[in-house]
Amino acid sequence: MKKLVKSFLVVATLLAMTMGMATLVSAVEPTVTAPEMIYTTDKPAVRSYVYNQDMKIDGSVAGVVIPVKVASPGVVQIGLLGTFEKDGYISASKDQNGDGYLQTGLYDSFSTTDTNLTKFFNAKTAGTYYIRVFSIGNDAYTNRFTFGVRYISLKDKNLVLNKSYAIAAPDYKDVQTFKYKAKKTGIVTVGIAKEFSASIEVLNGKRKQIISRQYLSDSNSYAYSFAVKKGQTYYINVSGMSYLKANVLGLSFKNVKEKSGKKKAKAVNIKAKKKFKGIVNVGDKGDWYKFTNKKTKKVKILLNTFNCEDLQITLYDSKGKFIGSKSCYTGTKYKITLTYGSRYGIAKKGKYYIKISGRNKKKSSGYYELSWK
Repeated sequence: MKKLVKSFLVVATLLAMTMGMATLVSAVEPTVTAPEMIYTTDKPAVRSYVYNQDMKIDGSVAGVVIPVKVASPGVVQIGLLGTFEKDGYISASKDQNGDGYLQTGLYDSFSTTDTNLTKFFNAKTAGTYYIRVFSIGNDAYTNRFTFGVRYISLKDKNLVLNKSYAIAAPDYKDVQTFKYKAKKTGIVTVGIAKEFSASIEVLNGKRKQIISRQYLSDSNSYAYSFAVKKGQTYYINVSGMSYLKANVLGLSFKNVKEKSGKKKAKAVNIKAKKKFKGIVNVGDKGDWYKFTNKKTKKVKILLNTFNCEDLQITLYDSKGKFIGSKSCYTGTKYKITLTYGSRYGIAKKGKYYIKISGRNKKKSSGYYELSWK
């Protein structure tokens, strides 16, 4: 699979921001509305702030309180690009006084060596959250920073090919749902950025599961592929993401041209050693092929499966009598010896039929290559 996504960019580096002289500000600032981040390139809202030891917000605590308005539940990403003469802290809560940060999951420290910070917090509900950037102590200092904010909503989104989507979840069990309508029949590949984790499941247009949960990891190159049919709608549920971390989701498409019969009477003839490609989609009755063994000899049927969710190959004789079947699983090459004759391993001459289908019509799908010799 080609690389779908670029590295996830922090807020500060997305912008060509420069640090200039900013005026001192009051403790509680005007509200900043966080823009939604659908694509990773969607830019944040940006403000510049300065505080010193005299700007008290609570006893010996000096800093600024930045109200951030979030339109819907999700994960909020904030970035600080600055120069800090004094170590300090950053927190987020629904309470202006800083109580309730346990609900958002953000209470962290920064030091004078930090110049570029990216933090996330859990916005369980829509509304205003208060970001407190503060230091403790009465020694003289000045902290200057540019503040950026955007958020990843949990609401359903439409998925477009070859775009990089921002994904995140306040909780490991939370789900982000993406809707995709196939313009062509083929194989789509869902991928995420490396060094992260997530799992996906695929639903049909009626939101019934057709592909069980698949964990995206190093073992599958952080990607999973499945067959789609032109005009059909699919829902991709993404869950199991790292807590309060942002990830990147992408979707690519591979066109597959197939030539197969949709019933035995329309079976497509395949010549020896010629490779045929095909797709079985959820709900399909199966793909039919036929070949003729011109003399009594050993016959091997070769089946290479990709992105399969429980397919099977079934063999019939010239009269349509069942010979045998075999279940097929993704990423496996099968060499099937046709043993239909008077001697084991030797097939008698005549016509044979092959059917590639899903074991479960409501869930099975896959891409395959078929040949015989």
